[in-house]
Formats: sequence, structure tokens, C-alpha cells
Amino acid sequence: MNNLNKDINKINNIVDSESSEDLRYYKNIFTEIFDNSLSAKLIVDAEKLFIIDVNSTFVEFTNRTREEVIGQSIYTFEVFLSNISIEEIVKSINTDKQYVKVVSSLNYKNVLKHYFLKVSKISFLDKHQLYVTLTDITETHGESQKYHNLLNNAPLGILYTDVEGNINYVNSKMLQMLGSPSQEETMKFNMLTSERAVKSGVSDVYKQCIRTKEKSVFELPYTSKWGVTIYVRFYVNPLFEKSELTGVLVMSEDITELKESQIKENKYKIELESINKNLELIVKERTEELISAKNKAEESDRLKTAFLANMSHEIRTPMNAIIGFTEIISKPNIASTEKSKYIDYINQSGKTLVKLIDDIIDISKIEANQMKIYKTNFSVNNLFEELYYIFEKQINELGKTSVKLSLSISDSDVIIFSDELRLRQIISNLLHNSVKFTQKGSIVFGYIIKGDDVEFFVKDTGDGIDKSKVNTVFDRFVRTEKLNKKGTGIGLSIVKSLTELLDGEIKVASDLHKGTEFRLYFSSICKIDKLIMAKIEKKEYNWSGKTILIVEDDMFNMIILEETLIDTGVNIITAVNGVEAIKLYKQKKSIINIVLMDIQMPEMDGFEASKRILEIDGDVKIIAQTAFANDDENKKIVELGCIGVVNKPIDNDVLYEVIDSNI
Repeated sequence: MNNLNKDINKINNIVDSESSEDLRYYKNIFTEIFDNSLSAKLIVDAEKLFIIDVNSTFVEFTNRTREEVIGQSIYTFEVFLSNISIEEIVKSINTDKQYVKVVSSLNYKNVLKHYFLKVSKISFLDKHQLYVTLTDITETHGESQKYHNLLNNAPLGILYTDVEGNINYVNSKMLQMLGSPSQEETMKFNMLTSERAVKSGVSDVYKQCIRTKEKSVFELPYTSKWGVTIYVRFYVNPLFEKSELTGVLVMSEDITELKESQIKENKYKIELESINKNLELIVKERTEELISAKNKAEESDRLKTAFLANMSHEIRTPMNAIIGFTEIISKPNIASTEKSKYIDYINQSGKTLVKLIDDIIDISKIEANQMKIYKTNFSVNNLFEELYYIFEKQINELGKTSVKLSLSISDSDVIIFSDELRLRQIISNLLHNSVKFTQKGSIVFGYIIKGDDVEFFVKDTGDGIDKSKVNTVFDRFVRTEKLNKKGTGIGLSIVKSLTELLDGEIKVASDLHKGTEFRLYFSSICKIDKLIMAKIEKKEYNWSGKTILIVEDDMFNMIILEETLIDTGVNIITAVNGVEAIKLYKQKKSIINIVLMDIQMPEMDGFEASKRILEIDGDVKIIAQTAFANDDENKKIVELGCIGVVNKPIDNDVLYEVIDSNI
């Protein structure tokens, strides 16, 4: 191209000198060079873009004559070349004075050819022309493309720069790692001076490579222009030609996953070291916890063993009394006064045995989370008056004349919303303990009203508890071992559990040999009734002219019921099973006022018998008697249609009250 410009300058000088002979000489030389070139050549008017001249190689390329081509617009031949735009060429020439590109085309024989296109801007006789050269590189292009594809599909990023840091080549993998959208964009990047190269440290490594002419490997997090950050391992290699450094080859490997794995590994390593440092402490703590749990388990087993041994004693003691006094009163010559005394002993032992069985059942329900609460509105005064009567009688029966029982309640009745049965059980247990452990002095129980809140209390001047052991008073099974030798050690545990089930709180204060006080606190459960309560008095019952059908399969229980009811003057009919009961009711339903039905019987149980009798007479009044102290069964009995339930062993006062209110 430089030689062409020199020739044109010479021609311009000759024209200026008006030497036609020289002009013809150089014109012939130019024509010879232009026409015989192996590359297709065109001269195009730079302003109007029409073809001024073409050489024979271009004629061969297009399979057209010179006459057909000269004077045509250059746009006519745009279709011959792929991936090219005339406007792009013109724009580039006006900016950079030169345009270079590899293009492809199908020739007139429909054979794919590859060309190296070069367009330059020249001036001749003060006019501007475009000098276009198309050099056929088909033979070398295939080999070049093969290596290009090989580099593009390499697993490593590949980049080549000159010694000044300018990028001359970059493959697809490197573009992907750098986050660059195109090769053209990346080619503007300089590995020595670009801001990201300097900030990331790549620039320093490049300078070191150029200075020392030695290979190096380094890793760094690289953030592209578009904000993508990856961890990259760079392999930097100096390139030489005849011992002279000509450029730098950079290969890169994306090690993000490896780096993240290392980071996680280091994190886990730090955590593991931390765990190892604390492992001894953790093992020590766990060991102490296990030793503590083991000690507690052993203590629990020891207490349970003591409980079972004591339970055996507690059961055998009243049973021995019952059997022994029964044998004594069966002797023929025993005095009536002695017989009456021994019968009282049998009665007391029986009640003790029933209390023990009830406690065992209750503690089993509590441990199984099966204790159910049924809250209703009831009179607390009535409840406490009844308890006063029961325990005053018990104190007298025990011959504790030095113990005075006192009741402290309001003159106005107090109605509370709670479970009457469970509150009765709580106060009864506390009073039972007070009576058991008080030999002289007083037992006082009652309540205090504070707005809608109520505070119950039971205090005595009995044996008391050592202050060091007060905190264990509600622990299960501990009474036998730690407090005294009387009782099973589960009564106060039941009291505490029931109090909490009723949403209350219980506290205890005690001094050894001075007495004990229990206080129970309940919030927002009471209201005051202005009616004045009357003292409960023992009631006499007269049911002469009335008839009760007793259905009971056990002979002894039948005798007890008959003897219990004999003083009321009531007429009694008996049946030993459900089938016989239905038959008797059909025969005598006109005179039967109450059916006292046992639930557990052979042939036909009390549930089925009650159902059949109710089908016969929907107005019949059936009172169920059952040995299963179970709230669910009692509820089932009531749902069946029975008017009431009495639990075995039967409390005579309860039985009288239920019958009297329905007969």
C-alpha cells in the first residue's frame, strides 16, 4: 500500500510537469501491477461509491466483464460477501482510514471461499478513492479455523497479549470467566493499565512476568465490569521469539467451587477446633448430668421400694384389724359393749383401707394424665360444714379428746366455680393428715375471701415437720423416708397435683413439734350469697310404705345394703343379676319406687339391665352402685338415664341423701 501511494505521488508530480511520456510509463506500470495481482482489486469513488476500475482477478471472482462492472454502485456487490456491510466499511474508513476483516462468499460456481478484505482511502488528482483488496485465504482459513475452534473449546481460558499489555487474542472460555459480552469489548482491555487489572493485582503479576521473564501462577477473586465475581487461578507464561520477549500467554481456570469448598472446609475446621476445645467441658457436663440422673433414678427406685414395702404394711394393718376383730366378735360369749367397740374398729380400718385404695387410683390417674376436672358452681359453706361433721365424728371415734376441731367460714354463703369432688378430696386429705398427726391442741380449717379470690387453709398444732425437710413435703414417696413412718407418702403429692389441676397454688409452713399450716390460693372463682347457712345436722330417714329393688350379685354386699336400709322402714326386693331384675320389675313396677342397680354382674351387667328397664318404664328411678371409681364410667351411667351414682364402698350418708331426694 505504501508503494502504491508513492507511485500515485510520482504520477501526480508527472502530471504537474506535463510530461506525457513519463505519465504513460507509470500508468503502464500501475496497470500491470493492478491487473496482474492475484488479489481481486477495485477502485471506488469515495464520495459517490461507484466503481472506477477493477482488475482481472475481480472479473474472474464475479464472472462479469469490466464493462459490466465499471460504473456500478459498490452496493451491487454487497450480496457477494457475507457478514459485511458497505455502510460499516464507509464509517470505519472515515474514522480510521483503513478497514480489515475476514469475509466469506459463494463464488459463481457456488463454492465457498474465504477472503481477507482490506479497504484503504487514497487520493489522486485531489480526488478521494477507496482502494479495495480481496485476497483468497481459503486454503489457510480452514486450518486456522480448526485451531481457532480448538482454542475456543479449550477447558481453560486463553488470552494473549503483546509486551505492552494489549490483548491480541482471547478465547470463549476466557470471555465467559471475565464476564465480557464480546471479543471486541475485551480487546480494548489492557492487562497493565486497565483499572480492574490494577485493582485485582493482575497488573503487578504481568509487570513481574515481563520484568523477570519467568512463569508464575496466582489465584484471586476477579470481579468483572458487570459485577460478576469468581475465583480464578491464572497461569502466566512469557513468550519468546529468538530469545526476545514478544508477548505474554495467560491461561485461566475457574476455581470458584474449589475455593468455596476450601472456605467451607476452613469454616468447619474452625468449628471442629472449637468443638474439640469444648469437648472436654461438654463431656464433663454430660457426665455430671448422667451421674445426677443415675443418682435420682437410684433414689427414685429406693423410695419406690420403700413405698411398696410401706404400702404392704399400710394395707395389711387395717386388713389385720378387720379380720382380727371380725373373729373376736364372732365369739359367742362376747359382751355387747365390747362387740360395739370392735365393730367401730372394723369400720375405721375399712375406711383407712378405702382411703389407701383411692390414693393409689388417684396417683395412677395423675401419672397417666387421665385425671379429669369437672367444674360447677357450688356452695363452699355446705362443703365445709359437711367436712366439719365428718372429721369431728372421726376425732371422737379415735378418742382424741384433747384435740379441738374448729371451722372458720363466712356467715354469708360463698359460691365458687370449681370441681367440688376434687376440692373435697384436697381438704379431706389435709384434714386427714392433721387428725393423724395431732395428739393435742387444735385443728382449724376454713377460707378467707379477697374480692373474687379465695384462700383456703388447714392448720394444726400437731407433730410438725423439720424446716430442712419442708421443701420435700409434696415430693412423691418421701414421707416414709424423710418425714415420719406413718402413711404412704403420696397423699400430699396428690393434694398438690389436684390443686394445680384446679389452677391453684399451695404453700406450707411448719415447725417441728409445733404444728403445720397449709394454704391454697385460687383466683376469680367465687361470689358471695347473702343467705345465712344453717349448721348441718344428722338427718333421720323414714321411708315406710316405699319399696326399693336392690340388684346385687355379691351376697355380702347385699346383706350390708339390707342392714343399712333396715332402720328407714323401707320395703326391700332383691335380685342377683340383670335378667332377674328385669323380670321382677315387670311383675312389680307399680310398687317399686327406686332401683338400686349394681353395674358389674354376671349374665347381664347393670348397663344393659338399666337400659332394658328404662325401655319398659321411662319414668323409673335407677341409682347405680359401682366399685369402679371412674369419672368416665359415672358420666356414662348418667347419660344412660340413671338418676344418680354411689361408689363402693358406699358412704351411708351419701346413699341416704341420694335415695331420700328421689324416693
